[in-house]
Amino acid sequence: MNVLEQIRNYTFWSLDFFKGSPIKKDFKDIHRLHQIKSYTTLLKEQKIQLNKLLSTAVNSTKYYNKLKGHTSLLDFPVVTKKDIKDNFLDITICDTNSSKVNIVKTSGSTGSPFKIYQTKRKK
Repeated sequence: MNVLEQIRNYTFWSLDFFKGSPIKKDFKDIHRLHQIKSYTTLLKEQKIQLNKLLSTAVNSTKYYNKLKGHTSLLDFPVVTKKDIKDNFLDITICDTNSSKVNIVKTSGSTGSPFKIYQTKRKK
């Protein structure tokens, strides 16, 4: 690694540290999951994360709120781009007027155009 790369690396991780280390925490979590050798243990970890995601969807959106008490991913419908477009505000979790979100769009060259919001963390 040359000097400029070292400075960039140090600056990147320093900024992350001063922001509460969100990137480092995610990085460590991903690294920890990659170290799991037991398939059963990995499935347990994935189930925990999936349940958190499903609970967030149910508790934070109008669209999925009707699925309170879900017990499995199988309880959730398969969602298409059309479903998201037709129910965009009911599916969206974040404040769409916030400066903390980025709009990501596709041109629709292989289908219909699509737009979704991403938080800065997701980006």
